[in-house]
Amino acid sequence: MNITTDYEAFCYITEKLLEQNARSLREDGTCVYRGYTEDIIEKCRPVGIDPDYDEQLYFQTFEDNFSKFDYNLKCAVGHLIKDDVYSPYIEEQTIENETVFKAVLKSNPQWNMTEGSIDLLIVLQHIHDRAQVGNWAENFNLVKNFFNEDGSYIGSSTIVDLELKMVEIERLLQSNDSNK
Repeated sequence: MNITTDYEAFCYITEKLLEQNARSLREDGTCVYRGYTEDIIEKCRPVGIDPDYDEQLYFQTFEDNFSKFDYNLKCAVGHLIKDDVYSPYIEEQTIENETVFKAVLKSNPQWNMTEGSIDLLIVLQHIHDRAQVGNWAENFNLVKNFFNEDGSYIGSSTIVDLELKMVEIERLLQSNDSNK
């Protein structure tokens, strides 16, 4: 990974997300920088232990089961953070958080990140977290239209429009699926 422009970051992230074809999740189903597939989460869920009866045992067993697996997925921004820079302390923080921003920057020192770069990462993270996985490619194709010739993202004034178009695409795709 040698990111130098917003467009290179976009291409790298979209390739990785489409390849993994799943959200990066933790055990409660929340999207995270380093996470697991829904299948692994289900495999780790304790069987025969009622969380209402023995919550501590339930969650300890859950954690013990997870310790058998390495993180196998990353979110949009997570793909830009090298493993030796990653820290679990950045989870539940956005790219707008200084620690997360510095982790991305340290992992990609050749990239002159701007406010537009941050807007791009917010949009890509939004797609990872909220769009149906089967609709990611269509959403990414929409984002592809918001770059200058120099590879910089021009989305700071278009994020709201983009999110509305993403919702519209989701609805169209769902209606096409139901018509089949």
